[in-house]
Formats: sequence, structure tokens, C-alpha cells
Amino acid sequence: MRPSRRGAVFDNIDGALAAVLHDLEFPPEAGMFMFIIGRVAGLTAEVAEEYAREKPMRVRIPVEYDGEEPTS
Repeated sequence: MRPSRRGAVFDNIDGALAAVLHDLEFPPEAGMFMFIIGRVAGLTAEVAEEYAREKPMRVRIPVEYDGEEPTS
């Protein structure tokens, strides 16, 4: 018999997702897959928002090449 999860408080959605997947008897690899998919979606949305709303934050450092000339 499994202990009850009633009244459990999770720090974040990842802990809640892990508990639900464990209760549904998913293998640990499936939990990692769900975690990665969620992170990729969030990072993609964040990057898309930055490109749409903010000016680029690229740092361009002037560099002069002082090596040999390339041969063809």
C-alpha cells in the first residue's frame, strides 16, 4: 500500500510532475523526458520573446587578425 499524497506541498511543478508520474508507475526515464520537454518549451518561448521585444545584446569586440595569409 502506498502512502497518501493528501496535503503534500510541492516546491515547484517539477516535483508535482515527478510525484504524478511515479504514482502512475512511469519509468524514471519518462519523467526525465517530460522534464526536458517542459524546459525546452519554456526556453524556446523565452528566446522568442526576447527576439520580439528587446534589442539585441550582442557584444562585438573589434579583432584584427595578425597571422599568416590563407593559401588557396
